[in-house]
Amino acid sequence: MPNFSIKNMLQGAIGGAAGAGNAIFKPVQAGSKTPGFPRTLNKAAIWANGTSDITLTAAKWVRVGQYTIPAQQMINLGYGVTGGNPEEIGHLHFDLVDDTATNSAVEPGYVRVGYTNANETMTVIMLEERSEDLSDTSSTVGIARSNELLLPESAPMLKGGPIMLSQEDSRLIADFKSDATDVLVYTGIGTGAINKWKLPVTVYQ
Repeated sequence: MPNFSIKNMLQGAIGGAAGAGNAIFKPVQAGSKTPGFPRTLNKAAIWANGTSDITLTAAKWVRVGQYTIPAQQMINLGYGVTGGNPEEIGHLHFDLVDDTATNSAVEPGYVRVGYTNANETMTVIMLEERSEDLSDTSSTVGIARSNELLLPESAPMLKGGPIMLSQEDSRLIADFKSDATDVLVYTGIGTGAINKWKLPVTVYQ
């Protein structure tokens, strides 16, 4: 007598259907996914006050940089992976310079980089560093990468924040608490004229 076991029935069905081009267990095609790609935001993209200078108050946090995440994009701070090749990791650089008449000098203080939602009711700070450690002002365009801080991709979830902070209409932010009351200038003076801002990010769209 033929053996009508479940195993034989399935094998027969699969074999017959496969031969007919109509298999019972159809393979599932993986959905397409656009991988994130690196981008570096410069001063023009993130300066918080158009192209106007920013007044600083000693020991007060002031918004100096922000970038609104565009429609249908998700953007994480940094790019590359922790412990990876330094040349494949984002390099963070902020030349925060004052209005000294002859030559702009680095404004000392603390810089925070993070995320906030559109209404600024939820903020996650990913990094806090001294401005002196993020700057290397020079009279030449070239800036030594050895003087830049590595910033691998850092999603807000790493600090307990929701994914919405890296999505449409939320903002990437840079806040500054200066040691003294002063003016932060958009265009540096003298040897401080060549000053760079580099905020590495990973873009998904």
